[in-house]
Amino acid sequence: MSKMSHQIMNHDELKTYLELIGGLKSPNWRYSPSSSASDNFEVITDPYFFSVECGWYGLIKDLINELIELGWDKEIHQVKEKFGGLRFYVGSVDDAMQLAIRKYENMSYETCEVCGEQGEIRSGGWIETLCETHYSQRSV
Repeated sequence: MSKMSHQIMNHDELKTYLELIGGLKSPNWRYSPSSSASDNFEVITDPYFFSVECGWYGLIKDLINELIELGWDKEIHQVKEKFGGLRFYVGSVDDAMQLAIRKYENMSYETCEVCGEQGEIRSGGWIETLCETHYSQRSV
C-alpha cells in the first residue's frame, strides 16, 4: 500500500475544522419519543469524540472530506482504535463510502497514532501502530 500524505493536526485544528463544516451528527440516545427529529442527534465538534490519538486526526479529516464529497449525511456513531487500526462507524452509507472508510482504516495501519508519521503495527501488550520513536518511548 502506498503512503499518502496527510496533514498532521492537533486537537484545536481538528476542532476548528469540525466547526467549519457544521460538525458531525451523532444519534442522541437520550431523546424522548415526543422530541423533534432534530433532537435525535447531537452535533459533534469536539475531537474528544474520536477515541484515537492526534496522529490520526489528518486521516480522519481527509476521510470526512471524502465522505462528504460522496454525499454522506455526516451521521457518525463511533470512531476508535481497535487492534492497532482506525475504526470509523457511521449510519447508512453506499458502497463508494464504505470503500473510502476501508481505505482510510487500512492507511491507519501505516500511520503512527501519536504523531502521524510513517508507522507500523507494534505489539507488546496492546497492539498499536507507532513510528520507531514512539514505539521505543512506550517500550521503555
